[in-house]
Amino acid sequence: MDDIDRAAFHVASTFARPIARGGDEARAAWSAAMGLEAPRTSLVWRGAPPRPGGRVATLPAAKRAAISADGRRAYLASDSKVAAHALPAGDQLWVVEEPEPRGLAVHPGGDLFVVSKESVRRYDPAGKLRRSSSWKRRLTGPAAIHPAGRHLVGLTDDEEVAVVDLETDRIVALLRVIEDEYPDVRSLACLEDRVRIATRSEIIDLPFSFASKAPPEARWPALEALGEDAAEYDDVEETLPLADGRLLVSSGHKILSLCNGAQGDEICKLAAEGYSLFGASPDSRLSAVGDYRETRVIDIADRPAAASHLGEVEGLWALDDGRVVSTGLASCDLLVTLDGERLLRVPEACGLLLYCDAEAAIVLSDERLFRVDIESGDQRSLERGHSLGPAPAWSDGRRCLVSYPTEKLLGLVDRGRDKSLLLAGHRGVIRALSVDPAGERVASGDDGGEVLLWDLVHDGERAADPRYPDARAPIDRWSVGAPVVAARWYGGGVAVGTADGRIVVKASNGIERILSSEGPRIVAIRAAGSGLVAADASGRLRVWSRDGRAPAATFQAHDTSPSALEADDDLIVTGGADGGLRVHRFSGEVVGRWEARAGITALALRRGSIVYGDAAGEIGSLALRST
Repeated sequence: MDDIDRAAFHVASTFARPIARGGDEARAAWSAAMGLEAPRTSLVWRGAPPRPGGRVATLPAAKRAAISADGRRAYLASDSKVAAHALPAGDQLWVVEEPEPRGLAVHPGGDLFVVSKESVRRYDPAGKLRRSSSWKRRLTGPAAIHPAGRHLVGLTDDEEVAVVDLETDRIVALLRVIEDEYPDVRSLACLEDRVRIATRSEIIDLPFSFASKAPPEARWPALEALGEDAAEYDDVEETLPLADGRLLVSSGHKILSLCNGAQGDEICKLAAEGYSLFGASPDSRLSAVGDYRETRVIDIADRPAAASHLGEVEGLWALDDGRVVSTGLASCDLLVTLDGERLLRVPEACGLLLYCDAEAAIVLSDERLFRVDIESGDQRSLERGHSLGPAPAWSDGRRCLVSYPTEKLLGLVDRGRDKSLLLAGHRGVIRALSVDPAGERVASGDDGGEVLLWDLVHDGERAADPRYPDARAPIDRWSVGAPVVAARWYGGGVAVGTADGRIVVKASNGIERILSSEGPRIVAIRAAGSGLVAADASGRLRVWSRDGRAPAATFQAHDTSPSALEADDDLIVTGGADGGLRVHRFSGEVVGRWEARAGITALALRRGSIVYGDAAGEIGSLALRST
């Protein structure tokens, strides 16, 4: 990296992979915008967690697969065919008819061995049959080639492991190790000094030798391969030993995990896509996984980062001490990470992150509001009993404001109160809310186009609703004529965005102004020291100064609706479903453009850095440093 400038803008995590756009002009613009003395900005990243890539090979009802040592070919087997595909394009090279292929193994020299019901066939890389062999003890199951290339190891119909000398075409050893009546052997791998066999219930290590009926060297329950999260899994569906000693494990919940071979402790999770395991390359760099309709190849050469979720990042919070707290939608967990390293994982803790400090996070799910200690992982429920809405909501750590969609209520949960304070008065489902900077008043808007103002501190009138006699009534209400989709306190008043594209502001003196006329649906509003920012469904951003008299800037940030928006006193940051991450000044000047590996689902800003989460579960940190 001697030819790369020292990074003024760098990726802090070990697994983010944004890509810089633009050359010297972009660097100069960034430097000028950030007040740097010289245009010496580079974007640098370190590795990324491997995840299933694009579709590279398909064969209807594929049940077995193998990958060549050079990673350039994938072989797939169905009930009646074997096909060869080029990688990474996935183009089919050739296909042959094979009766009931039971196992595939690729020789270091490139030949493919197909174990079928009646024989073992050897094909050259062009698909030409070189030899067909059969023995009294038939091979009828998974097979593998010893790394030296001299021997084939496979399972016989008597549940024995046979060692075949490929030069003499003879079985030279029979290793009886399967003692269960129905062992259900899923796969096997041949390492330098042992044969590793995976059944549905256990992993068996056997010394690679020519002494028939050698005793197992080790065996342990396959479920232990799921490590610390074993209790979350119903069963092991598939286990694939790799030639380097690691294991790939697919659970009953369809979580794909990478484990080590020493009693199977989990290294990391790779995906939550419902994959079965088909085969791996002899060097353990690539593995084929599929769902019997298509097959994908995953790269497992490097240890993936543990600091990522399996699927969409739902909530994100960046602490001043460098820690990042996030929640995952598909994986249903909360992670605490620091510089790409996982410090804590809390299962069954998904939802929106309403607030987080150095001690705890406040999380809201569809069913409960709860507090998570981010040091120990302990959880404590704060609110139950109502149908909680996933949004909108707010918290300052001590108090939480949540919405109850079915009752059309707001509830103030205060750790200093015995029970929640209900706010009743909406006639429509609440779609947006915003609490003023002092934490004393809240504005909420519903899908009927009404905006209600509430006092959170002083006792007021009781709501005229016999169902909730203790509920508090609003201190003001007004209509904006269209469903409210966003709200923010702005300049002492309240700004709301509507489904018909208008921005309406009601000042503290009661005067109402329309900042923008009808247009694409408003998707988000943010208020910062430099003014008000609104994003609409067309990907356009509009900025008003603090007086709000005229738009200070209008510019196109994305081609489609932004999926995330944040702003501080200097920058506006947006993320798109296409993975685009855009940074602008309030004037509309482009500061930076980057592409994440998947759609942006969450953003957080802290002094000097931008933290984002994406639909693939990755968390990236873009940090600014002076050179």
